[in-house]
Amino acid sequence: SLEPVLSLKEDSYYSHGIYPSSIVDQGEELWMYCACRKNMEHSFEMTVGLAKSQDKGLTFTFEPEPLLTKDEVDPWIVSTPFVQKNYEQWHMWYLAGIKHDSEKAVSWYNIKDAFSNDGLQWKKTGNTVIDFIDDETNISSPCVVGFDNDTRMWFSSASHDRPYHIAQAISLDGMNWEREPFILKGQQQNWDKDSQC
Repeated sequence: SLEPVLSLKEDSYYSHGIYPSSIVDQGEELWMYCACRKNMEHSFEMTVGLAKSQDKGLTFTFEPEPLLTKDEVDPWIVSTPFVQKNYEQWHMWYLAGIKHDSEKAVSWYNIKDAFSNDGLQWKKTGNTVIDFIDDETNISSPCVVGFDNDTRMWFSSASHDRPYHIAQAISLDGMNWEREPFILKGQQQNWDKDSQC
């Protein structure tokens, strides 16, 4: 489109960045779940926001307040939500920020989940559904797809010494996940050879 479907708003929770993550079709409306950034004087905040469209995705309007924020469960940031609606139960997988070292400019985050009855009010489980293995320090951007016999998640994985690549996990219930050896890495001659996420 020639015009943005969402725009930054000064002094809001999405004043400095909007990162669309997933869309749920609600019939008369499209609900787009986003990671939202607000820069601070010496840091920044990341929250999970919801924008709704009533014109089939041509324009979206944000809810007044974010749906998820940092708290005692997620002490640094929350970001990159992926949302599914199964009948009356809503399930979100999201980046859960653990900590950030501003002096060394490094961070740690993995993937947790939350549930909702209406897609608006969410309850975090506190469960880490995808945790670090080997040298990992950063796991983000979950994408979940259900198949006949299982559910699969693709996500981005990185360490402080290794750029992002795409990894996979499989679940039989959407709650408990087994990491798979599948890893998508760029080929040396390709444009994405350095990082994929």
